[in-house]
Amino acid sequence: MKHRVYFTATLVFWLAVAFFKIAAVWFPEAEKPAAIAADRIISPAELAQHSLPSDC
Repeated sequence: MKHRVYFTATLVFWLAVAFFKIAAVWFPEAEKPAAIAADRIISPAELAQHSLPSDC
């Protein structure tokens, strides 16, 4: 009985290892997120240039 439990546990372990290895190779990589633009401080003078919709 011990041999059967040992064999079954070993088989399940190696099947799990093989599954993770195959999954790592088989599935495509996740998409890389877009780069985040750096924050920019807008000066009051620049903000005043765009005070009206026609100025933009």
